Amino acid sequence: MQIKVYPVFLLLFLTLGFNTAYSQKSPAKFGKIETKDLEATICPIDSNAHAYYIFDYGETTFTYMGTKVSSNSTGGDDRGFERTSTRHFRIKILDNQAFDWADIEVMLYRGGGDDEKVSSIKGITYNLENGKVVKTKFDKKDIKTEETSERWKTVKFAMPNVKEGSVIEVQYTVRSPYLYLPILYFQHTIPTLYNEYHVAIPEYLNYSETASGYYEIQKEKKHQPRDVTITQSEIVSTTEG
Repeated sequence: MQIKVYPVFLLLFLTLGFNTAYSQKSPAKFGKIETKDLEATICPIDSNAHAYYIFDYGETTFTYMGTKVSSNSTGGDDRGFERTSTRHFRIKILDNQAFDWADIEVMLYRGGGDDEKVSSIKGITYNLENGKVVKTKFDKKDIKTEETSERWKTVKFAMPNVKEGSVIEVQYTVRSPYLYLPILYFQHTIPTLYNEYHVAIPEYLNYSETASGYYEIQKEKKHQPRDVTITQSEIVSTTEG
């Protein structure tokens, strides 16, 4: 099998500091598509491709959950950090050999008591019919969950009304009590025109950075201090005499 390496615009943004509010913008607004993406019949960087990512965008943040402390609590709120990862992407389906790319899978780690959870799943299939953009939303009732292994489960759903020329758009959020960073795949087995990932890491956490691949990833790092408010409540007992 021959593996192709595609030139692609890769971006990785790292923000260091304690974050309570962190928000970036995806390269496109969900639900709003340009007609030119539906009119395209070949991939701009590989005329032999059966499908390609128009863009693949992600962001990861950490939120400190133990912000409320009670005076009568011996241990306080020990929930610590929670990781939130959001992904938003569009894939252009050029022919029927790429229909499998409309089958979406989200892997979730199972830790015994605290499992990762996926939420805010949105999906639209776009088609151009008689010069008009036709949107078909996927039905959340079609979401299935399978136990992949003892430690992993897979959330699956298929995008509806996929045809040659369709564009599928998917967005979802994974919330996790585990602090590992997901492996960032800036390239896939189909071409990717644009890929961008933002991650905001609290200064209390340290990660090693390892990159592999033919093309160098463009990175931007900055320190962005933020505050977190800890609320303490005190229970006062009174005696009536």
